[in-house]
Amino acid sequence: MSTGTCPGVETTPIRPLVETTFARNAFCAVAWEAIWALGVPFCTIWTIVPAYLFYLDLPKTVVQLIMIGFSLTAGFQLFSTRLFHGPRRRLWLTINWMLFSACWVVYGLLARMGWNGLPRSFMTTCFVLTCIGLAVTMHLGIPAYAEMLVANIPLRKRGRLTAFRNLALGTFGLLGVLAATHCMRHFPEPHNFHYAMLIGGSIMLVSCTTLLGWKDHDACQSTPASSLRSPWSLARQLAGNMNFRVFLVFHMLLLTAQSLAPLLIGYGRDILDLPSSRITHFTAAYFFGPILSGLCLAPLADRYGFRLIGILSATAMSTAFLLPILFWNTLPAILIAYLLYAATATLNTILVGNLGAELVPDVKPGMMVAIGNVLATPLGLLLAPMAGALVDHFGSSGYVGVFAAGITMSVIAILGYSLLVREPRTGQEIHVRIRAFPIR
Repeated sequence: MSTGTCPGVETTPIRPLVETTFARNAFCAVAWEAIWALGVPFCTIWTIVPAYLFYLDLPKTVVQLIMIGFSLTAGFQLFSTRLFHGPRRRLWLTINWMLFSACWVVYGLLARMGWNGLPRSFMTTCFVLTCIGLAVTMHLGIPAYAEMLVANIPLRKRGRLTAFRNLALGTFGLLGVLAATHCMRHFPEPHNFHYAMLIGGSIMLVSCTTLLGWKDHDACQSTPASSLRSPWSLARQLAGNMNFRVFLVFHMLLLTAQSLAPLLIGYGRDILDLPSSRITHFTAAYFFGPILSGLCLAPLADRYGFRLIGILSATAMSTAFLLPILFWNTLPAILIAYLLYAATATLNTILVGNLGAELVPDVKPGMMVAIGNVLATPLGLLLAPMAGALVDHFGSSGYVGVFAAGITMSVIAILGYSLLVREPRTGQEIHVRIRAFPIR
């Protein structure tokens, strides 16, 4: 059955098509990452939103609830591939990310022009609505873009593209940090926030146009049944697949360990007594992380598969937690640890879509990313507050306990990826088969 928009796709296998357009799609992907990274430091959700809410003098409980809302709305990811599929996927995906960027721009304009004339309660309400818009569009866009990225890039070139994307993210992100720092220092509060939202949102808005340059061959194929099936049906299918189930268990452990890493910043404040002006060192380290992974780790995926990336990511995560314990009260150690965390964070975002898609090729990568993220969210939401409470109660020894927990989960993930997770490109499974030793 022809789609009408992409004539001849039924008789033309997708694999040769994605090979011929790899350079074009790779350029668009790297360009989006680079331009987007310039704007992100101006309005990073996890930093500017709580800082601005505190400026609005909201209670800490309300601020925490709003920030948790960004994680709780991850359920919208389950509907991403159902909304964005077919020949116009890249157009609707572009509109979605433009709406995300426009949330920053519209509120920045409103606040800049009406701050002195509009009631503070009205501005607070508008910003909360802005946060809702950001959360919904962010979660709707992530799986669909991941699917377009995986399905339109040749298998043996996905690691190479990941490396280029990470290099662009890290390099241009560092430039964005310098510009955003100047902006926040140049304008008085609260207009430094408003100008940052305007500038960062405008840059991200421009970056969205690169999505229109994609040749989305996968979307031009006949709509697969997996795009129209319910998320619950697909979740049951993935849960019933032994290879994916084993992979997901250890991936969730790795993501849970990763959720403890923000306490590295708390360690810097409490143990090293870093002033607020030096916290920007962590921001710089965060953008150096993708450069490290892009140069050293991601290229190995094309040759050895993404299972090795999982092993290396878990190894880097365990090292990140080990360094502050071995080198207590040492600034270089904590910055290197945060750099390693950032390197793993960028790698972990691609593992489900790439390794998962190779393990279960008949399920769309976008739905796999959504289900993996949604299943991993509750454990992180449960453990992260517990870790914070442990630090609040026990102080420096609490940090040791949290870091030890992170090491433990990361080491279990290393063993799981090494011994139990299947390498789909070779079919290699290195594990002890209990059934080989029958009990008589």
